[in-house]
Amino acid sequence: IANHALGTQAAAAGRKDEAKAYIDRAEASYTRAFQLAPRSVHVNFHLGKFLAENRKDCTHALEYLRTSVELTGGRYPAAEAQMATCYAELKRPQEAAAVLAHALEVEPDNESILFAKGRIEFENKSYYSSIAAYDQLVKLNPGNVQAMYNLGVAYLAVSELGKAKSAFERTVVS
Repeated sequence: IANHALGTQAAAAGRKDEAKAYIDRAEASYTRAFQLAPRSVHVNFHLGKFLAENRKDCTHALEYLRTSVELTGGRYPAAEAQMATCYAELKRPQEAAAVLAHALEVEPDNESILFAKGRIEFENKSYYSSIAAYDQLVKLNPGNVQAMYNLGVAYLAVSELGKAKSAFERTVVS
């Protein structure tokens, strides 16, 4: 995990060669950890997340993320959120929405999952479901300006101009 973090920092600072070296070491570490403990929830999660975020290999990432969820008896919302991101990348939005719905059954007030659900539902053109997710999120965290803005956009999509205007005004006041 440390090599992964260091690689991410080096990449953000524009040090490409250094970032690549750290990321390659991180991949080797995750792979070795998996060889040693293939039924570890966290090894599967971190390897899946690494593959999705750094190697842009969502197809393989999903295998590890699914395993991490299965090993917890279906109680790993962070893994399901990462799975939803992969499904969206793979243009499988219905599957993304389904795993987010399950994650919200486990943690109904998880802000990052609500945000992801709002985004995925909007992309699916399920605007009222998107509105419901963003509305729940801004009730939990009224200071989440991005969620409020997205709520306004979703209201525009269903031609509820008054509600859209109200949401947009709240982004300025926040």
